Amino acid sequence: MLHCNKTTIRAVWAAVCLILLAVALRYVRIGTWWGDDVPFACLESMIYVGLLLYWGISLRYRLTDVHVKRLLFASIALIILWFVLRCAKYDFFDSYSGIRRHLWYSYYITLNYLPTLSLMAAWRIGRRGHEQSLRLLFIPDSVFTVLVLTNDIHQKIFGFPAGYYWEDSYEQLPLFFVMCAFMAVQYLTALAIIFHQCRISRSRHLVWLPILWILVMAIFFFWYNAFQFYPIRKPFGVTEAVSIIFAAVWESCIETGLIPSNIGYREFFMASTVGAQIVDRDGKVRFSSGGALMLTDMDRQAAIDGPIFLGTDIRLQSRPIRAGRVYWKDDLTVIHNLNRELAEAKTALSEENDLIRAENRIREEKARLQEQNRLYDNLADAARPQISRIRQLIGNLTPDAPDFYRRLGMACVLNAYIKRSSNLCLLAEKEQAADAEELALCIRESLDYISVCGVACSLTQIGKGKLLLSKMRNAYTFFEETVENILPDLSALLVNLSVDADGLTLRLMMDGPEEVPGAVEMDGTFYRTYTTKREEVR
Repeated sequence: MLHCNKTTIRAVWAAVCLILLAVALRYVRIGTWWGDDVPFACLESMIYVGLLLYWGISLRYRLTDVHVKRLLFASIALIILWFVLRCAKYDFFDSYSGIRRHLWYSYYITLNYLPTLSLMAAWRIGRRGHEQSLRLLFIPDSVFTVLVLTNDIHQKIFGFPAGYYWEDSYEQLPLFFVMCAFMAVQYLTALAIIFHQCRISRSRHLVWLPILWILVMAIFFFWYNAFQFYPIRKPFGVTEAVSIIFAAVWESCIETGLIPSNIGYREFFMASTVGAQIVDRDGKVRFSSGGALMLTDMDRQAAIDGPIFLGTDIRLQSRPIRAGRVYWKDDLTVIHNLNRELAEAKTALSEENDLIRAENRIREEKARLQEQNRLYDNLADAARPQISRIRQLIGNLTPDAPDFYRRLGMACVLNAYIKRSSNLCLLAEKEQAADAEELALCIRESLDYISVCGVACSLTQIGKGKLLLSKMRNAYTFFEETVENILPDLSALLVNLSVDADGLTLRLMMDGPEEVPGAVEMDGTFYRTYTTKREEVR
């Protein structure tokens, strides 16, 4: 179905009248009764250029694809360039044969690139992708154009017989027909793509309209070339014919719906259920949809500064557009209902989250207590032998007992071990390693209580550095077990703690006992050594 309305019909009739005027000027210009035909030639060309410019401006408002518009604008620019070159050839350089010939060669800039632009525009219709691959067609276009522009050097496109003026007699060589065939293939491919991309099924029966214009172009070129050297006054030149038929083909594709455009959007807008109005700069309503509200001037003025509410659930918004402003309503009933449901769900979730947080807090507290109890149980299990012995030592102990100080000192040594060993266990729960000074402090405190038992004690520390707490606990346990076995008979104890790059060495030198399990005796002194290798602290 054709999208012709009164405006389109008036524009077509105006274009036809202007074309007829240009034809009349052409016949006046080529008449023998008039001397200077330059003004008529320029006026004739200006009519066609003006029609092309008007058509290009109308495409800006009608076509929806910006890429198609740009390609058609470029095509119009090439045709206008053709008009300029033709005017320069016939009206300004008429006496310069060489310049006229090169201006004639320049016509093929438009003729070579116009089919490629048309093909790219057709390929872009109905597609979201780009047409970069088709830009490769500019390569043969450029090759043919350069061959034409340099024809005087090689004469592979046009041949000029000797002894004849070049405009009166020239022949078209085989490479010229190759160039024309390449143009024709591009035009036919563009038309086939437009038909294939058509999305309006009822427009397919109108494909005869652009085909009719293409047939008219074919007939014109046949007629023009067949009677090229006969004294027949043609109403159009090639430039005018190409510009008219080019615009007619694309315009017929637009009017029949083969090319997407915004034609018919007015009826679609008025029939839609969207509550919207379009006003001009004076605030007069130009278009109003079926679901539009009856707005006052005060409502429209207030909506310019920002959205306003007309009632509880209706919001009025506006945006500036070209030559006016658009107003539309938003029915927020569903959104408000959803917000109320979300608020209720949020309240329920908040209460549930409070319960979950309380449960998590109780669970964390329970886990902390369980971990604390586990740690205390481990400490109690590790110190159980020492606790049991302390009970034996101080059970029923009275100050007047003959071994009061010995038993009390022994209990203090055991108590110091329990305290320092438990401290190392607590540190191991938090950290993997600590400074070796921590082990020295443990041994030093134990030696303080051992000295109370009348034992001469001394600690020598060589080197510093971090050690695994598990290794320190093992070394301290080694020290405690050795001391507990020989403490009643011990008279002197020298402890040497050495820390270096290889690890830890703890050496005990003891005097007094007759025998020390696991020790080496030299000259009445017993030596016992604990060694561990240093491990990497992670």
